[in-house]
Amino acid sequence: GNTEITRIDAHLCPDLIQLSCDGTNIAELDVTKNKNLQILNIEDTRIRHIDLSQNLYLTEFYGSHDSGSLNTDVKLDGIDLSGNPNLVRLRLAGNDFTSIDVRNKKYLRYLNVSNNRLREIDLTGCDQLSEVLLSNNYFGFSTLPLPSMYWQTYDYYFDPTAAYFACK
Repeated sequence: GNTEITRIDAHLCPDLIQLSCDGTNIAELDVTKNKNLQILNIEDTRIRHIDLSQNLYLTEFYGSHDSGSLNTDVKLDGIDLSGNPNLVRLRLAGNDFTSIDVRNKKYLRYLNVSNNRLREIDLTGCDQLSEVLLSNNYFGFSTLPLPSMYWQTYDYYFDPTAAYFACK
């Protein structure tokens, strides 16, 4: 990653369609004026909160914090995806989330929420899913989603020694 980059003023480019600032030391990013944004990658940055409420056309969001070497002390505080009905790809691994709402994401095909602290996830209305990665969460047999015959990839295992190795 390019750790020398610490700031991006996305509001200066209101017609921005794609933005990738992964692996940087950026701690804040305002994309509320980027109404046409379709792809956003903030993986392994110092960003703790991102407002995606104005990004109706967002189809891909990458917000994982699982590199093990970049900004390991930072995770997203939470995520509100209610304003993003067109998501197709969602990657939020390694954030210590205890809950995430992806219900009714009817275009969602790829979901990676591995290495969080989820005990349940509701995939109701996510009828296009083909890749579901849920490993290293705290699902029980009663809360682990039943696989669909349409899923090409369904990954779940729990290794209590894996994933939580960041030093504090």
